[in-house]
Amino acid sequence: MGLGVPSVTLSQELITEGLACHFEHTVTGGKQSSLFEKLQDYDWQQSLAKMSSLLNGKDHCFNKFFLGTHPEEFPKYAGYWIGFNLVSQYIQKNKATDSDIVGLESEKFFDGLT
Repeated sequence: MGLGVPSVTLSQELITEGLACHFEHTVTGGKQSSLFEKLQDYDWQQSLAKMSSLLNGKDHCFNKFFLGTHPEEFPKYAGYWIGFNLVSQYIQKNKATDSDIVGLESEKFFDGLT
């Protein structure tokens, strides 16, 4: 990755962005992010399954998964939506608080899914 940003796996990227979306949701009093306006009916679990072989690799295209440069495969902001839902599901399943999820390894959010 450029700009001096360390390279991370796709699963780490999904969770990092999912946490950011979750905390935005919390700070805005539960207001849904404008990123998700067109994704409400999008099957995030099916897309996660399509990405499963790439989750532990560092060779992924951020623009493809997060910015929609390949809309025939993933819609714009799909990666953010997937990450947000992974975080939300983890919180609900584990009755976790925001402080519980800070610093968790990204793999924890995938337990029971992959």
